[in-house]
Amino acid sequence: MGSLKGRVKSLQADTSNTDNALPTLVESLAEIEHIIQRLKEQRFQDDHEKGEELVATKTTLERMKVEHKMALEETAA
Repeated sequence: MGSLKGRVKSLQADTSNTDNALPTLVESLAEIEHIIQRLKEQRFQDDHEKGEELVATKTTLERMKVEHKMALEETAA
């Protein structure tokens, strides 16, 4: 009989732990989803900034090529 009471208490404790674990897991999942969303937004922002930097760099390079060509033509003349 004492053994049965111990098993019942053990099962009750397991059920209680499960009842407590579910909200904790749901909360953790919500936090992970929030973190994933922030990371996606940060990646989008980083990609956008890299794109702008690439365009600016290409524009500068093209301008420098034209200036260099013009300088070579002036020295050749």
